[in-house]
Amino acid sequence: MKNGKNLIPLSSKTPEERKRIASAGGKASAKARKEQASLKTIAEAFLKLPKSKGKKTEIESLKSLEDIEKANFDLKTLIVLQQLKKASEGDLKSAEWIQNLIGENVFEGTIIQTTSPEQMDYIQALKDTLLKKTAKDNSNIIDYKEKKGTEEN
Repeated sequence: MKNGKNLIPLSSKTPEERKRIASAGGKASAKARKEQASLKTIAEAFLKLPKSKGKKTEIESLKSLEDIEKANFDLKTLIVLQQLKKASEGDLKSAEWIQNLIGENVFEGTIIQTTSPEQMDYIQALKDTLLKKTAKDNSNIIDYKEKKGTEEN
């Protein structure tokens, strides 16, 4: 530890000094939490702003994807739309972000980076194999439960 010899353990300080140090740490922590909360509030407020002046477009009013270009969405919606656009163009990180957002990520915690169509085909084959294996395992469990139920009768 760099300059570790300069550190004085709290146990060697008087109770008054420990209390003063703890109080200062608590105040600094409260200040940091307050600043973090205000940053979150600011970010949330800006995310609700429409991209341009005028009435904000409601998603339900869209009739097709072509209407998106003319729409006046808030920034949150624009972020999701941008991620959807990137995912539709083959960006796997954007696709994973969308999957996580909607709670359908089959490969949670897996980071996939690819640069070629061959790698993407290979990854898709792995996913298909895993899904088939999962389905087979689930059907085996069901078959076992059905067999066990008939043996008991």
